[in-house]
Amino acid sequence: MSTSFFKSIWFWIIFGLTSCAAALFSWHYFDKAFPIVSINLQMNRSQGLKKAQELAHQFAWPPQSFDQAIQFSGNEFVKTFVELEAGGKQAFIDMIEKNDFQPYQWHVRNYQPFNPNEVHIYFTPSGKPYGFKQIISEDKPGPSLSEQQAQSLAQKQAQDSWEINFTRYQLIDASQKTHPNGRTDHTFIYQRTDKTIGKGFFRLKISVKGDILTQLTHFVKVPDGFARRYQQMRSANEAVSSAGQMIYLFLYLFIGCLLSLFFLLRTGWVEFRYPVIIAGILSLISVGIKLNKLPLYWFSYHTALSPTVFLLQYAARLFYSLFFSFGYFLLPIMAAEVLTRKAFGNQIQLFKVWSKKTGSSWSVLAQTVAGYLWVPIDLAFVMIFYMFTTKYFNWWTPLEQLTDPNIIATYLPWLSPLGQALEAGFIEECIFRAIPLAGAALIGTWLNRRKTFIGIAFVLQAFIFGAVHAGYAAQPAYARLVE
Repeated sequence: MSTSFFKSIWFWIIFGLTSCAAALFSWHYFDKAFPIVSINLQMNRSQGLKKAQELAHQFAWPPQSFDQAIQFSGNEFVKTFVELEAGGKQAFIDMIEKNDFQPYQWHVRNYQPFNPNEVHIYFTPSGKPYGFKQIISEDKPGPSLSEQQAQSLAQKQAQDSWEINFTRYQLIDASQKTHPNGRTDHTFIYQRTDKTIGKGFFRLKISVKGDILTQLTHFVKVPDGFARRYQQMRSANEAVSSAGQMIYLFLYLFIGCLLSLFFLLRTGWVEFRYPVIIAGILSLISVGIKLNKLPLYWFSYHTALSPTVFLLQYAARLFYSLFFSFGYFLLPIMAAEVLTRKAFGNQIQLFKVWSKKTGSSWSVLAQTVAGYLWVPIDLAFVMIFYMFTTKYFNWWTPLEQLTDPNIIATYLPWLSPLGQALEAGFIEECIFRAIPLAGAALIGTWLNRRKTFIGIAFVLQAFIFGAVHAGYAAQPAYARLVE
C-alpha cells in the first residue's frame, strides 16, 4: 500500500476527526443497533456455590459429601420465540422484569464420583432459588403413593419451601411409573392460568419419587409450530453457511494452501521458521483456551467414571487438538505469507513488520495507527447497516447480553477472549484475505488482467466470508452476505 498520503497533515486531521465522530456515534447508538438485555446479576459464582451447599444441607439431598460445578446459562430457544412471535424484544425484557419466567439462571451441580445420586440447583441472576432436580438411583426403595397423595405432598412442599402460589396454576398433566422394587414415581405439569406469552404457556414441572420431592423446575411451553418454523429458519442459515464452507474448503484450503504450497515448495520461496513458530504459539493458545475452561467441563463428567479417567480422556483430547490446531494454523500461514510476498513484492514481509529496523519506520507506524483509527468507522458502518435494515426491511438480530459470568469460572479469565481474538483475527486474515487476494493477483498478472482479478477476488472473498459466518441466528439468512 502506498503511504504517500499518510504524510499529509490534513489527511490525519480529517481521518482522526472522522474516527472520533464514528466512535461517538457507535457509543450512543450501540444498544439501538444491537439490542441488549440487562441482567440483574447480584450473585457471583462463590455465592452460588455456597447457597447450593446450604440448600443441600437444608433438604438433606444426597450425596452427603459432594463436589460442585457451576455455570451461567440462558434459554436461547425461549428468547428467540418471544422475540419473533410473542411480542418482540420488549416482551422478553418485560417477562424477566415481572418474574414471569427467568431464562437466565445460575446452574449448580452437586455430585460425587461413583454415586448415581446428584442434585442440580437453579438460581435467578439475583440469587433467588428457582428450582432443582434431584437424580436418585432407579433401585432406591420407596413407597408407592397414590396420585392424590403424591400431588398433595408435591404442592405442600413446593408451596412451603419454594414459595409457589398454586392459586395461579392449574394441573394439566400427571403421569406415573412403578419400578420393580415397588416404588412409584409421579410427575405433574402445572400451567399458569393468569398469564400467557404469545401462544406459549408458563409451566411448572414437579416430580415425586416414592415420597421424596425430586424436581421443581419452571419452563415455557413453546408451540410445536414455532419449533418447526424455527428449525426451517435455522436450516436456511446453515445452508448458506454450509455452501460458504464448501467453497472455502475447496478454494482456500485445497487450492490456496495445499496446491500452492505443493508447487511453491519446489521453487524455494516457502519460509518455514516463522510460520512454525507462529502456528506453534497459536496452537498452544488454542489448547490453553480449552484447558482454561476445565471447571465448566465438569458438567459433562459422568459419575460412573473416576475423576482420573475423566481427566485423562480430557488430556487426550487436548493432545489431539494440539496437533490438529498446529496443522490447521501452519498451512494457511505459510501459504498466505509466500503468496503475498510473491504477489505483492513491494510490501513489507509479514514476519519482519515488527523487526527492530522495520517496526521503527514511519510506514509501519502510520499503517498501524490508521488501522486502529479505522475500527470505529467500520463499527459505525455495521451499526448503521443493522439499524437501517431492522427499521425498513424488518430484519431480525437477536437480543444479546453484554456480560458472560462463565468467564470468571475459568482459571485465567483474560485468556479466552484474548486468545480467541488473536486466533480468529490472525487466521481469518490469512485464509479469507491474504490467500484469495494474492492468488488473484498472481493469476491476473499471468493473464495480464491483474486489477480485474484483484477486484473480483476482493468482492468474492467478502461474500464467502459472510456466507461462512451466516450460521448465526439472524434473519434473513443472507443478512451476513449483504453486510
